[in-house]
Amino acid sequence: MFTTRTVVVVVCGACGNNARNDEGGELWFDDESAATAYLKESESEDGDYVGAWVVRPDGTLVCGWCVRKARCERDGHQWMPGLRGHYCRTNEPGHEVDERGFCTRQTRMCRCCWVFDVVAVSEMTDQGVA
Repeated sequence: MFTTRTVVVVVCGACGNNARNDEGGELWFDDESAATAYLKESESEDGDYVGAWVVRPDGTLVCGWCVRKARCERDGHQWMPGLRGHYCRTNEPGHEVDERGFCTRQTRMCRCCWVFDVVAVSEMTDQGVA
């Protein structure tokens, strides 16, 4: 038997992604009140929780990833200490190899938005990070 059912989904006003459960399935709500209750439970004042949704003053719903991305765009990335080796699959422009044939660039990750960045080790040393 087929039944038509109307549901409410929460959609990020910045990226267009839908709210998802822990298994990655789209969340459906019976009404806007239930969706709002979910948002209030997940909301974080500073957006530190990745899954948190924020309701902007204009009523736009924004997912935690977009909140974090906006924070990094506004305040700059919060690079985690330590670097990881960067393994080039090809000879990418600007990438040099050491005497062992390994790329001389390193990968760093932002603790806020989890973006990765590939930089020359000398750039990191100049910034006092390496």
